[in-house]
Amino acid sequence: MAPRTGEVSSKKAWTDTEKITFMLILLEHSGSKITWANAPVPAGRSRIACERMYGALRTKHKDEVADILKTATFPDTNAKQGRKRSKALEDVDDDEDVKEDVEEEPKGKKRSAIASKGAVKKTKAKAKEIKREADQDVTGEDV
Repeated sequence: MAPRTGEVSSKKAWTDTEKITFMLILLEHSGSKITWANAPVPAGRSRIACERMYGALRTKHKDEVADILKTATFPDTNAKQGRKRSKALEDVDDDEDVKEDVEEEPKGKKRSAIASKGAVKKTKAKAKEIKREADQDVTGEDV
């Protein structure tokens, strides 16, 4: 985000070398091959001149590219995207018998955001009630 008028950004401006290096990395990691036949060529330049310029930039900036790749973080594309745990179940301790008693909404039914919030509140209340009953059974007194 650009700084507001009168504010100074805490980050320094990109240098031309950083810009070129990032663009080279972006092209190499885009997952597709450069199709020079479809690339627009600047006026007064040939396609082969553009290919050579690209090759010269890659050679010139190979050390900067290597440095960035050493410290870069890549998204974990193999991470399992599991279902998020119900907030009501998070509020209840990790008691297995309590979790089994909390009913979850059947799959396949879509609800509006307002109806879903109501279901979450009901589920939380039910989970707290089950926990209170479980505590009462264990201690013999009302908690």
